[in-house]
Amino acid sequence: MERLPWCDDVDEVVATIRTADWRDRDALKAKLLALVIPQHRNDVVEYLTACKRDQPLEVRWEIEEVLEELAPVVPVEEEAEVEEELVDPNKPLSMSDLTLVFDDPRGLMLYREKVGEEWYASQVNPNTGQSQLFKITPDELAHLKTQLEGSPYWVLGAGGIG
Repeated sequence: MERLPWCDDVDEVVATIRTADWRDRDALKAKLLALVIPQHRNDVVEYLTACKRDQPLEVRWEIEEVLEELAPVVPVEEEAEVEEELVDPNKPLSMSDLTLVFDDPRGLMLYREKVGEEWYASQVNPNTGQSQLFKITPDELAHLKTQLEGSPYWVLGAGGIG
């Protein structure tokens, strides 16, 4: 890497952080951030990343905090859009996609989708002894909620009856 003029300033601040009292380190990190020129931002990140490898652990932590501030900020809206794009509507439903909201030891379990509004029920088939998962229609859900209101088997914190 080509040694740019600001490298000496960065090295000086990092050396000062090594010997500084913990109370003075925030001001030194701010001084390090102030050295960053927008057109050299990526170079500074690369330089600090290389520089921190040779530092004691506490100094690496301080440099890591500076690097976190220099990292590009992704707006929350963009993160949500990316997450939505990754959800495949044709992906088969798995138990990790569901949240258990009702668990009756006699065999009835109700699940709500973690993403979406669909509800599912699981019940043991008396003929096969196997548990079967099936989708519940909004009318069936309303009837079940009325019927099971006040039951002690609603899972606390899972957003049951609401």
